[in-house]
Amino acid sequence: MSDSVICAFCNSELDFMTIQERENHYEAHFSEQAIEHAEASRSATDNNASSSLQTATQSSTWKTRKWPFPKETDVFWHPQMTEAPPKSCTPGLIPFLKSMLEKSHSRGKTRRATLCVDNAVLFSREPWDAGWGCGYRNFLMACAALMTQGQQPSYRFLLEAPFPPTIRNLQRWIEDAWSAGFDPDGKKQLQKLVNTRKWIGTADLWVAFTYRRIPHETDVLIDWIVDYFTPKGANKQTDAFQSLQSSCVNMTDKMPIILQHNGHSRTIVGYEVTNTGSINLLTFDPAYKPPDGLRKEVLSRSSNGSTQSQSLSHRQDASLKLVVASSSVNVDSALLHTLGHNTGQKRKRSDENSPQKAGPSKRRVDIWRPDETSFLKAFRLQPFKVGKKNEYQILYFPMTLPLSEAQRLESKEVRSTKVT
Repeated sequence: MSDSVICAFCNSELDFMTIQERENHYEAHFSEQAIEHAEASRSATDNNASSSLQTATQSSTWKTRKWPFPKETDVFWHPQMTEAPPKSCTPGLIPFLKSMLEKSHSRGKTRRATLCVDNAVLFSREPWDAGWGCGYRNFLMACAALMTQGQQPSYRFLLEAPFPPTIRNLQRWIEDAWSAGFDPDGKKQLQKLVNTRKWIGTADLWVAFTYRRIPHETDVLIDWIVDYFTPKGANKQTDAFQSLQSSCVNMTDKMPIILQHNGHSRTIVGYEVTNTGSINLLTFDPAYKPPDGLRKEVLSRSSNGSTQSQSLSHRQDASLKLVVASSSVNVDSALLHTLGHNTGQKRKRSDENSPQKAGPSKRRVDIWRPDETSFLKAFRLQPFKVGKKNEYQILYFPMTLPLSEAQRLESKEVRSTKVT
């Protein structure tokens, strides 16, 4: 653990990257800083700054015209669309994860694992939303899975109308919810969201999904996540033969869940039990951009860059939930709170532009080497990293019927369940 290569800017693990990929990763951070500097320079010029200040700005090392603000590519995609996925989207990773976990199991490194529905899509952040887009990208991952599942087909229509899910449209969703009386505290804190670069958390996603009548909840961490993904009746083999017949990697119809901590959020797509018995969460991190060679390999294994959703008959017995989980490790970091009738706490917002942020990584790799160890490293969230934060928030989807109008109107304030 202590030998891991960690990015000095965003604390991301760089072990799985080649030397060239690490250089590209740092180059992206420097580019991001230059963009922010250029924006500040433009603002100073536009505000009738003195001519001497303008001259100083023009002669600065960072020139505005040299660092144009990245173009917004705010598009949504899901596996049932006929168009090829945009570069920020990587479908087909769940079946690929399954095959890599099976290889790891055959080598004695993985005892067993469980994964979410196989149509989950990784949405990676792009330069234009670097530093603030993780919450939005996790929202897009949730929508891509919800719109292609077969348990509650009506969800798709609730998410598509009157305008489909994108980053900017999510901002509109939330402001529309505020106008309808939802989350007055969030409205007071954020004031304006549309066309801004403001960071959002799971409490804001709770508001957006509730406004669209999608059931959800917020709840705890590793033990809770393991229980959520583990199929009912799993690991109850009555004899050795049944144990041998059971798969080492279970695929389920569970929706991915969103995990937020101070400064960052990820989408959880399953968990892995290692040969030592420790549990790694398996994540889709918006800050992770798969190498070009890996992405090409994954897309080549799926049909037209898409995967078919599983048609499993098992149904969950819960609804959209928000959960706050506390770690047993005492860490000096800002607590993440949610609004709720039963917590009596005010929500605190943390800035993603903090030391914990994960910047975009520019990869230029044409050939990907099928090494399950380095591949899995990019998706594992290890227990010692989970313990570094002392409070988390989880947003999950129980896949019950859409909220009735009465249920929706009763949910104007963000509620959560706290587990310590």
